[in-house]
Amino acid sequence: MKLVKEKNPGKRLTAEQRKASVGKGFIYHKSSQPFYGIEVVIRNLETDPELYISHYRNYIYKTPWLIHFLKILEFIKNGKIMVHGGAVTKNLNDGIIITGQSDAGKTTLVFLLAKQGYSILGDDKINLSAKGEISRYEDNLGLYPHPDNLKDLPLTGKQKILGWLKYQITKFGFITSRINPNLRVKYHQVGKVADTAQLKKVFIIERGKPDIQEINKSTAIRKILATSLRLLMPEGFPKALFYKYCFVNEIEPTFVTDRARSILDRALEGKKIFLVTGENYKDFYDLIQQQISATQL
Repeated sequence: MKLVKEKNPGKRLTAEQRKASVGKGFIYHKSSQPFYGIEVVIRNLETDPELYISHYRNYIYKTPWLIHFLKILEFIKNGKIMVHGGAVTKNLNDGIIITGQSDAGKTTLVFLLAKQGYSILGDDKINLSAKGEISRYEDNLGLYPHPDNLKDLPLTGKQKILGWLKYQITKFGFITSRINPNLRVKYHQVGKVADTAQLKKVFIIERGKPDIQEINKSTAIRKILATSLRLLMPEGFPKALFYKYCFVNEIEPTFVTDRARSILDRALEGKKIFLVTGENYKDFYDLIQQQISATQL
């Protein structure tokens, strides 16, 4: 993705193009509110995204999210998608992905597996290529600051105080709906860290009666997409630009999810995929450990 911050992005277009605001391979937007004064040119959304922008805004225009979305498009073009899930590995050829809905317990499971000697690839967001390579996207995890989760971590004094404060905040639901209660902790403070690994198994966690069963690739793709689309698709201002571009350029608005589905289809080919149901993270952890141990026998 090409990103250029410049005073007058509109100079890259003709007067007719600026007046039309959208056309073959481009979108142009200039704020009508003088107090925002933002000017944006986007080109080649479906191939090699380019963004020319006068300055960044995060209130109405959400330009950081626009940049994030354009990076997602670039990933997809290069055969990679961002998956809402965590991942660990031991020898770089046995990558394990754990995915599921928000707050299902992915981070806690990654944390527990790290204690068992697994290297961390991610706890909430990871990149997955069509060739089945998992790559790390983040450097730290968001850990629920319960004292039991933090007691074995070599935290700094500042982190300990912040963790205690955040834990007190979790007791007030009306506050936690506005403030993220999780404590951000560097992966290397939790355990070993890996940059890449080859995918071997996928565990999809879901609330229900404790059970584990192998599922087919089609079912897994639907579930992974259902949890990951919020990472792939734009919101707010970027969403409006995206659909306007698709309309004028006669592009299927679903091309992002279609490509994501294709990448997952290739990445999961021949891999072991399990649906793990349980009442809490302990159920998930025990069932996943049992399956891993059974495979190693």
